[in-house]
Amino acid sequence: MALLVKNGTVVTETGVVQADLLVEGDQIAALGRDLTAPGAEVVDASGLVVLPGVIDAHTHYSLFTRGALTIDDFASGSRSAACGGVTTFIDYADPIEGRPLVEGLQARQAEASGKACIDYHFHMCFYGERPWTREELEDLRREGISSLKVFTTYEASRIPYRHLEKLLAAAREVGLLVTVHAEDDDLVRATGEKLKEQG
Repeated sequence: MALLVKNGTVVTETGVVQADLLVEGDQIAALGRDLTAPGAEVVDASGLVVLPGVIDAHTHYSLFTRGALTIDDFASGSRSAACGGVTTFIDYADPIEGRPLVEGLQARQAEASGKACIDYHFHMCFYGERPWTREELEDLRREGISSLKVFTTYEASRIPYRHLEKLLAAAREVGLLVTVHAEDDDLVRATGEKLKEQG
């Protein structure tokens, strides 16, 4: 069934326009003025903004950290996100000690399965000097992972720069994006002390 959204303020990748939007199936079929579509469900969006669903690329659902569990799980967090216009979230998967990386991803996928009410994806986390192989990166890619997460801060999580350089090169070859929690502990400490001295 087609859906015709009339008279909306439509946000596109190139700007904002006053227009009608025709959706057929799961595809945008047309964008323009005074569109018609016999048999389509019509929604009057006068005075409303029409925009694509938001992707929240940094969530922490059902995460145990620093001795506590985050308040939102996959069910409550995804419901709240949907109410705010988010249609996809990207959370984090941790490796399991002594096991292939892909098993950490699969464990996290099992936690979300049947609970999240919107689309979801995961960044695969890399911590410290944990060994990895190119084959593991390829396995993650085959499982649908498109991004990795590393830390240059937090003593237990920090990846040494020599390892980061190798991971960046291998990830590029495999087609994975690397996201970095980029802080320098020494610089943060020194700057904090300087600010305290200044009052």
